[in-house]
Amino acid sequence: TISDKGDTITTAFDTIRGKLETTDISFATDLGTIVLTRDKVKTLKRSDDRPPHTPAPQNAPSSNELTPAATITMNAVIPHILLSDDGAWLILLNATEGKLQRIATATMKPDDNAIAISKDTRGMCASPDRKTIHLYTCPPGSPVPGATPELKSTITVVDAATFTVKKSFAIICASYAAVADNEERLFILGSFPDNKSLGLVDTKKKCVISVWTGSFDFRPSQPILLFHPDGAHLYFPPTIFTIPPEYRSRNKNVAPSPSSSERVLITPDGKALISSGTLYRLAKLADRPTGREIERDQDFVTYSRALILDDDRCLAAWNNSLIFRTISKPLNHTFVVPIYIQQMEYDQATKALFVSTAKIANINNPMSATTSDIQMYDLSTLVKK
Repeated sequence: TISDKGDTITTAFDTIRGKLETTDISFATDLGTIVLTRDKVKTLKRSDDRPPHTPAPQNAPSSNELTPAATITMNAVIPHILLSDDGAWLILLNATEGKLQRIATATMKPDDNAIAISKDTRGMCASPDRKTIHLYTCPPGSPVPGATPELKSTITVVDAATFTVKKSFAIICASYAAVADNEERLFILGSFPDNKSLGLVDTKKKCVISVWTGSFDFRPSQPILLFHPDGAHLYFPPTIFTIPPEYRSRNKNVAPSPSSSERVLITPDGKALISSGTLYRLAKLADRPTGREIERDQDFVTYSRALILDDDRCLAAWNNSLIFRTISKPLNHTFVVPIYIQQMEYDQATKALFVSTAKIANINNPMSATTSDIQMYDLSTLVKK
């Protein structure tokens, strides 16, 4: 046992007396260099360039804790958030009050302008260029599949720059998930007439222009629909669907912005698909019939939401943790945050992370939330170029 007494160290060394019979023992500590000899009083030799030891504060925060730079209390269910194309606005779907809102990211203050929406609004999605926002409703208790004429979804198209409604119309469908391209078209996973489960809506014509059927198994409570980066395929677990050539976007950049969080992600190169707990390799895709074209590759970090940071890193949220994960190999770095994260949006330019928090029993079901806050985290010191 060694104790500090000013410039001397007193020690009881009976247990090592045998070693001290033949040699002195010296070792370095935070106090300096300690030399043990056959005497009971030892001299502390402190080097000039070694500062005295200072005990750490008793309540010092952990180095892996993240503190939000700003918080806005909403007292509402916020199941979806989106960043505008220039990063100036964070757009919120306020399900409690039935409105679309936005927050200025520079000041983290809400805009007085809001758009009234139906309380049956199921979700929203942005075009890849983020210039258009699409909202879709889902009638309560809708069956899957096989919508009947009385079941209708309302599609609302919003101009993101002016934050005004461009058009709103109804289709015969129960919409559960949707993705948009840059040509004002919307692929919808849901319940269409005649047992069809996937449809394409032309918002310019305000109608469904094609529907498809197949083994499109999905859970209405947690539907997943993603564009593949090649623009020729859609993914909804466990199927890769080949879009007929006549319905493909002329603009190949149809993949969602990597700054948006999802439960399932496709890497920017289109070679891997990430799902909570598993990374899958996507087989080489070509024009061929719809089929299951994925194979399990490795275990992955468990998460409720995740987003792509760059070609080889993603950011995952699980309970009150943020996990930086390397895609090519299993390297994780975990940070603790003071809340449960529900949705995430990341600004590549400013390295700011925007999240909607949740107080819910089921973190995977945004619509079951009781209240949500909006928080901003500065990741500039954590995310390197």
